[in-house]
Amino acid sequence: MQSCGRRSALRVVLAFAAAAVAVGASVQASVAAAPLTLTIQVGYHNNVKLSQWMPVAVDITNSGPDFEGSLEVQATNTVGGGPPLGVAIYQAPVSLSSGATKHFRTYVSEDYPGSVQATLVQNGRAVASQSANLASTFSGLMVGVLSDQPSTLDGLSSVRPGGTAPLVVHLAAADLSDSAAVLRGFDAIAIDDFATDTLTAGQKTALTDYVTQGGTLLLG
Repeated sequence: MQSCGRRSALRVVLAFAAAAVAVGASVQASVAAAPLTLTIQVGYHNNVKLSQWMPVAVDITNSGPDFEGSLEVQATNTVGGGPPLGVAIYQAPVSLSSGATKHFRTYVSEDYPGSVQATLVQNGRAVASQSANLASTFSGLMVGVLSDQPSTLDGLSSVRPGGTAPLVVHLAAADLSDSAAVLRGFDAIAIDDFATDTLTAGQKTALTDYVTQGGTLLLG
């Protein structure tokens, strides 16, 4: 009888172990087969100026079946790791066919170093997410440069008004917002050796409004 009991106990242990292996394999397969992936970039070349509107670029790739849902981008402002002081959520519908990649762009404002999270939601349930910590934040002067020459006006970073060197950010045409409110994040915008006819009407209007509202535009 004792031998029979041992065999029964052994069968239970083996069955439990087999179930655990099956669950583990299922979890690994689920992780490996995640059909939706997100990449997120915040700021200009990952530089974020606090208390100003900064760009958030999100790329979504679908390696699974067609997807219908929404994208939520959430920025949190925290002090000393405490609870969020304010949460803003950007939402946009997402329709993504199998094998496709789609690019989204929005803007967030952070008063304190924190993080930005992008989440894909379907039927009220989060199905994929990605976050980015704001590792490089500052509150000093920032100069945006539009130029076909990659090092144009880099020397501005050696000028120290008030003892602080400005951050020089090189922009592509697509980086320039069509909103003057966003452009106000730049203390100056310089255009040198750049074909301005590549800018959209909205971008040109935003530059005009930026100057009208007190922004500095330098033309080379």
